[in-house]
Parts: sequence; C-alpha cells; structure tokens
Amino acid sequence: MLDYYYIDLYFDPERVSFRKVVKSCVTSLIASGCRYEKVIMSNPEANRNISFGEHVVLKPEDLPAVAAAYADEMLQKGQKFISFPPLGRIMFHYSFRLDEAMLDDIHEEEEDAHSSYEDLGLTFSYTASAEVGMKIKASMNFWEEYVLNNGTPELQVENMRDILGMVVRIAADTPPYFGAMNTEIHLNTDASLSLLDRGKLPEGNEFALIGKPLMPKLDMKALGQSGYHMGSLPDGGAIIQMADKWGGLKAV
Repeated sequence: MLDYYYIDLYFDPERVSFRKVVKSCVTSLIASGCRYEKVIMSNPEANRNISFGEHVVLKPEDLPAVAAAYADEMLQKGQKFISFPPLGRIMFHYSFRLDEAMLDDIHEEEEDAHSSYEDLGLTFSYTASAEVGMKIKASMNFWEEYVLNNGTPELQVENMRDILGMVVRIAADTPPYFGAMNTEIHLNTDASLSLLDRGKLPEGNEFALIGKPLMPKLDMKALGQSGYHMGSLPDGGAIIQMADKWGGLKAV
C-alpha cells in the first residue's frame, strides 16, 4: 500500500472567501508547473470513482465559481462542514524527478493502485461553525514512497524543493494563517497550531507555516535555540523546517 504526503493550509473565512482560496490554489499549482487533469468523486453505490467529465467538463477556471456555489448551497441547507469536491479530489499531474532504476517498479505500483506517481490531489473544506472554529482548509497530497523516500537523496530534495515552491506560491497569492506538511501517518496540523497558541514552538510536523497574524505568538528565542531552519513567507510570516531529513534545505 502506497504512502502519501500531505499539506494542510488554513485560511480565515472572515478575511478571504472560499472562492478566492480555491482560485488561488488552482492557479498557483498550474503556475508552478502542475497540469490540471480532472475532478473525481467517489460513488459509494457503484463502488467506484467517477469523473465530473462523465457528466460535465469542468475547466480549471470554472472551479472557483462551482466551489463557491456548492458551498453557498450547503450553507443554506444548514451544513456546518462542507467539503469540495464532495467525496472527491481535484487532480493534477506534476513531473516529479525520479531515479530511472525505479521506473519498472513504479509502473507496477501504478497499475496496482490505478494512479500515478505524478498525481497530486487537491481538496477543500469549509468549517462554518463558531463552536469548533471557522476555517477554510486546502489540502494537497501526493505519493511519498517514490517522490520523497526512494531514489537518490539529491532527487528527493529537489522534489521537496518543488513542493515548497508550490506552497509558497499559494501563500504569496492568498496567505494562510497556518499550515503544516508531513507524512500521511504523522500529519497533525491542529496539534501544531495548538502548541503555537500556547506560546510553544509548533512542533510535530516536518514543516509549519505561520502567517503574519500569528507571528507574535512565535517564540523566536526558542526557535533560535532549536536549530530548526526558518524562511520568510511573502506576507511577512514564516515557514519552519523541523525535519532532519532535509538537512539545510532552505524553506523558501
């Protein structure tokens, strides 16, 4: 079974609209070299995935308006937790760097998994509940096994540098107030945010993004003593690298 790597970015719905977040993420990924493929949704009754393309062709420029209309409809129905696409993902392809010696193994994995090492999935959620905290979340995922774990260390670092470039491009267009990046099993964005809220370093993930509004909560003295790498985000926030695996890789 393949392992995935995840990225969560949190946005404040009182500062930015759901439509704007969707547009920012889609256009930023395309500008970073990702190729838009399609929108897929799960069909539990048919026990398979279906593509929006089977019913209506959605272009990337259509997605912000479609997502906003869907969110508005769900809010009018009283839904407090909204996901888009419903039970699905917006799919992109990206040409990650690979060791040629792994190509045969990868093709077998792709056939078994009915997916590709080039796949990059994007989903959104909108929590419209003051009780649990209102937020918009954008999540991305891609194969970890071959993109970040196998092949030469140099290729792994180059792939991570590309991923960081995508994240920073999104942040430059629409800054998140917080974010985290980690492996599928260990990603826990809320725990890192909770630490930051308590005046502690937002540890627990490989990378943490602190938007400008939350920078006053970051203990710079503790950060300096930690040995973690820190880079600047376009809005004046910071991205902190806490994983030894990436060595001195600059965050931005």
